[in-house]
Amino acid sequence: MTFANCPACHEPVGGPICVSCGLLQSPPAELDPWAALGLPRRWRLDPAELDQAWKARSKLVHPDRFVGQAPALRRSALAWTAAINEARRALKTTSGRALWLSIGRPELPERGGPTLSPDFLEWVFEQQVALGEAPVAVAAEVEAANTRVMSALDAAFAEVDAGTPAALARVPELIAQLRYIDQLKARLDAAR
Repeated sequence: MTFANCPACHEPVGGPICVSCGLLQSPPAELDPWAALGLPRRWRLDPAELDQAWKARSKLVHPDRFVGQAPALRRSALAWTAAINEARRALKTTSGRALWLSIGRPELPERGGPTLSPDFLEWVFEQQVALGEAPVAVAAEVEAANTRVMSALDAAFAEVDAGTPAALARVPELIAQLRYIDQLKARLDAAR
């Protein structure tokens, strides 16, 4: 993802503010969340690092800094603020980061998404049935499944880092599995 040249001084821009002339830029139409926050594009992201980047960018482009400026600058500040807030929201979750890296968006498509294996779906059904009878056993099963899926995600992104981008094809199905696991966790929490 690249930024355009500054419209005022025509220097290349790598963020919201031109380092040459100090002009607030309009955010690019296609702005991935890592670029919005000025972070390197990667799977593992420390929550404190994410919050620090969000605070720094928010402070830099906050609309209050542009009160009394031209309407175009105020609109750019609002657009950057929205982009930065959305970026933080997307990168804060495991599924958001994984989906951005694999399919370039923060959510699975509503139609035509990944097809889950019948074995996995049967396992989910069995856990839902057993929930009322043996919640402790279900909790252990769900936690083990969560660990397996997270390990598979780590392995897929390790393969990508090692030069095998085809490993990204597995990510949407793993995220869909995590969503089912999260639903089971929520049902377990509600039952307690």
